[in-house]
Amino acid sequence: MAFTKYFVELIKQDGPHEQTKVLVPLSPAMVVDSSTGVRPAPATTDVPDNSITPAKTLQVQARTATTDGLTTGIIADTATHVTVTSSSANNIVTLPTPTPGRMLVIDVGANGFKLQSSAPATVAINGGTGSSAKSSIAASSTILAICITATAWKAIFLDADSDVAKVGAAA
Repeated sequence: MAFTKYFVELIKQDGPHEQTKVLVPLSPAMVVDSSTGVRPAPATTDVPDNSITPAKTLQVQARTATTDGLTTGIIADTATHVTVTSSSANNIVTLPTPTPGRMLVIDVGANGFKLQSSAPATVAINGGTGSSAKSSIAASSTILAICITATAWKAIFLDADSDVAKVGAAA
C-alpha cells in the first residue's frame, strides 16, 4: 500500500525583508485556505448536506399480545424497546427474526403473557424448543432478550422491584 505525504509551505514574515519557509505535514483531518490557513477539517455534523441523516438506532414499539402471537403480537425486526399489553396471561408475543448480537428490551404491563420465538421448533428461548414452545412472562416485569445465534435467544427479567432472574426455557 502506497502512502503519500502532503506538505504545506508556510511563510513566516520575520521582518520587513526576511521570511522563513517551513514545510508542515498536512493530514487528511486538516484543510488549508487562504483566509484562515491550516485548520482542522470540519466534522461531518458541520457539513451542510441534507442527504446525510444518522441511522436511527432506537426503535420503540407498542405490541398487544394475541391468542396466536400474530398481527399485533409480533415484535418487528427493527424494534429495540417494546411495551407489551395483554388481556390474558395466556396470550402470546412473538420475538423478531433472530439476528445474532441483537438485544431487545420488553416492558410488560399489568398482565403477563407467553413469549415465543419466530420459529419455536428451531429457535430456542433459554435452550427450550418445541412446535409450540413458549416461556411465561410475569406481569410488571422487564425482559432483556439477547439473540446469541441464528437459532437461540437468551432472556432474563427484572421483576416489579428489579430482582433479576432468568426467563424460563420455552416449553
